[in-house]
Amino acid sequence: MLKMPELAPPPMARPDNDQTLFARLQAGDQTALRALFDSYFDRLAAVARRIVLDDALARDVAQQVYIQLWERRTAISLTTDLYPYLRKMTINAALAEVRTTARRSQLLARRPAQEQVMRDVESDYLNGELQEHLLGEIERLPNRPRTIFRMSRFEHLTYDEIAHSLGISVKTVEDHMSRALRELHAAVRRYLHLFF
Repeated sequence: MLKMPELAPPPMARPDNDQTLFARLQAGDQTALRALFDSYFDRLAAVARRIVLDDALARDVAQQVYIQLWERRTAISLTTDLYPYLRKMTINAALAEVRTTARRSQLLARRPAQEQVMRDVESDYLNGELQEHLLGEIERLPNRPRTIFRMSRFEHLTYDEIAHSLGISVKTVEDHMSRALRELHAAVRRYLHLFF
């Protein structure tokens, strides 16, 4: 049986070169960072792409790994070759991005419901405030228009029934009701003008 020849691994920086580059990086040599970037960036972006499933985002994740490498260079103590370390950093960064994106999606999905709740609360508040204001304005009406308005709107009596109950004409009931409605409409308009 024929045996498949082993394929050579893709070209990358040699471990001894990595150690030299990493030592220079820890000393603050930005050219060492550039050399490591050129050696591994495409491979790290490919690792990230398998997790985040987006080319541009994968490249952002890989770039972020290099930024972290530079920022934390003096605190890093390598116990393995550099590429496995960078690969692990990339996987962690990509998973963090997926979690952040999922949380953002959940928040965006909840936002319309939250906005509707806020509109409902605001509407209930304004309706309650308006009703309270309107009741106060009814109390400020002169005695006869107030009495007739209450009999009509709260007791649901007809103009004939109100006229008969108060011993006045239907025309007088209509006049007092018109006055009450005019004053209440003006009061409501003034009140709503404060909000809108």
